[in-house]
Amino acid sequence: MHPRTPTAFTVASVASGPANACDLNADTTVNVIDVQLAVNMYLDPNPLDCTATVAGNGVCNQDVINRITTAALGGTCVTGQGTHGVALSWGASSTSKPPRNGVV
Repeated sequence: MHPRTPTAFTVASVASGPANACDLNADTTVNVIDVQLAVNMYLDPNPLDCTATVAGNGVCNQDVINRITTAALGGTCVTGQGTHGVALSWGASSTSKPPRNGVV
């Protein structure tokens, strides 16, 4: 038997952004600092300064601020486009309504 010598292993991790999209400063906590960063990105006239990915890459709008505020207050960080569609259809009734109290 050969004696085993200890081997040192190094584990490297690559940062790919915060685990929570609402954590804009990547400090593992969504709080008022992240809300302030979202407001600053929204007000910045240069769209390239928007690094938020809450509603898509480079989207900094009031919806993003609202989502981060909700998460900072303990809610869920809702991500994605967030567009919802509603389809309504209406057609006139083919039956007539009877007169009410004899009045037409």
